[in-house]
Amino acid sequence: MTPAGVGRRVLAFPLDKALVGLFWLLGTLGLALVWDAEQGGRLTVRSLLLAVGLSLALGLVLDAVYFVGFVGACGQTPAMMLLGLRVLARHGGPVGYARALLRWVGYGAVFATLGLGLLAMVFDRDRRGLHDWIAGTRVVRSDP
Repeated sequence: MTPAGVGRRVLAFPLDKALVGLFWLLGTLGLALVWDAEQGGRLTVRSLLLAVGLSLALGLVLDAVYFVGFVGACGQTPAMMLLGLRVLARHGGPVGYARALLRWVGYGAVFATLGLGLLAMVFDRDRRGLHDWIAGTRVVRSDP
């Protein structure tokens, strides 16, 4: 199993985020329409803050469901499928939902370090980032 290159991995992530963002945008527009109808066109600071909070919560839930769901079920997100990448457990077996959740939480650690957690991919022989170390996963090429 050949470790996936940094370039493919760096390209797959924003493609997946764009897809999640599209679903988030559609969900937020739906929330806005329902919210406007419920409020009768009256906008207060409190209702605006609540709507923003609901929109952010929706984004977080969609992100978790997307990444944990796809990686846990088949080891690939749609962008990873397109680019020939697969996530495996460190020993080579399937990831499963628990590791996929840990990997998703690990992305939070990567962003908390302002992306420094991704530097490990450049120096690690298996091209594992901080999120992979946290979850005990690795990304390999899956194309023929």
